[in-house]
Amino acid sequence: MVDVIKVFIRTEQLADHNGHLCCIVSRMLDIFAAAGHHQYAKGARLYCQLMKQLETLPAYKETFESFTAHGNHVDSGAQEMTQSMLREQQK
Repeated sequence: MVDVIKVFIRTEQLADHNGHLCCIVSRMLDIFAAAGHHQYAKGARLYCQLMKQLETLPAYKETFESFTAHGNHVDSGAQEMTQSMLREQQK
């Protein structure tokens, strides 16, 4: 479990968007579920699905490129972006 945290922190420090998602999907979801943190597992799975959709949604293509090519990441406003993506899916 310590190794997972180290990998996650490293991907955050390097602003590695793909590594960030990979770490959550391949390692952290299992830990959340095994520890009984079902809401964290559910939220993390939804977050990963929405972040992976950034590449395919034309409205967010620039945002996706800023994450992957420029190493930018969002600290505030991520929830608003996620909510707007959910609203678009419901249309």
